[in-house]
Amino acid sequence: MRRLLKFKEDNLTGLHFFTENLEFPVVAASYDERDKQRLSWLEGNFRSMDYDYTTENICKWCISNDIEFQIIYPCGIRNIVRNPCRYLAYLRLKRKLGKICN
Repeated sequence: MRRLLKFKEDNLTGLHFFTENLEFPVVAASYDERDKQRLSWLEGNFRSMDYDYTTENICKWCISNDIEFQIIYPCGIRNIVRNPCRYLAYLRLKRKLGKICN
């Protein structure tokens, strides 16, 4: 069976899921107490909707705070054929985020 989440398991203390009202769900990993505190802050603000939360903004926040994250989108042939527009949106998002990382 294929693993969907691919985080390093060494020192992994928690996974934080962001799913509400997002185009693509995001999972962020915490490896120490500092990561856990920052993600708790993000979760609190995410739930209160004090900020414009989109998949892209959450990913940018994780990048700027050096937090490992993953966008959940199963890239199987079946998903691509069923909804090519969603797949293109996923590719555009990955491309935007790739430009930020590099």
